[in-house]
Amino acid sequence: MILDQIKQQESNRWFLDEELYDRLVYRTHFVGDPFAAIEFVLKDRSGNKAIVLFKGEDNKAGMELFFQKEIRVGKYLSLADEMSEMVFDYII
Repeated sequence: MILDQIKQQESNRWFLDEELYDRLVYRTHFVGDPFAAIEFVLKDRSGNKAIVLFKGEDNKAGMELFFQKEIRVGKYLSLADEMSEMVFDYII
C-alpha cells in the first residue's frame, strides 16, 4: 500500500503526527500556522494512489496538490515538502 511506503520516507521539516486507515497526517514546527498539515489521502480502494492535501488555519478543507504524471512513491513526501513552500510561510 502506498501509505506504508510514504511512512518510510523522511523529511527534515515534517513529521508523521497521525495515521488513520485512509490517510497520513504530517505536521511541522517550522511554520507559524498551528493547523498546518500535509495529508496523504488514499485516492482509490486499491491503495496504490494517494492525493496530497495542504491544510491550514485559513483552509481547513485543504488544497489538493495535483501531479501532472505518475511519480515514484519515494518522491511523494519530498515533493510535498518542496511544494509546501508555496502554501506556508516558514519561520526559519
